[in-house]
Amino acid sequence: MLSLIGLIFFGILQIFFPSLRSGGAEFLLSGAGIVIFSLFLTFDLKRVHRLAVGGASPFLLALSLYLDIFNLFLYVLRFVAVMGGRRR
Repeated sequence: MLSLIGLIFFGILQIFFPSLRSGGAEFLLSGAGIVIFSLFLTFDLKRVHRLAVGGASPFLLALSLYLDIFNLFLYVLRFVAVMGGRRR
């Protein structure tokens, strides 16, 4: 959870400091985002497997999986954009 707060904080810093939008910083940020949301996805899949038998709310489980996959997709796109040199 602290790493997610760190990603949000670094993203806010990029708004105010254009020097943090360099290729290296974007590469590190997108790589960290991919790792973090992959771990979140793994954790939530394990939680779905464990709590589906216990009667957990299927809506909340589906929502958490959707958000993990969506954010992971965004960070993969950001990573591909940095690698392709087409970041605006």
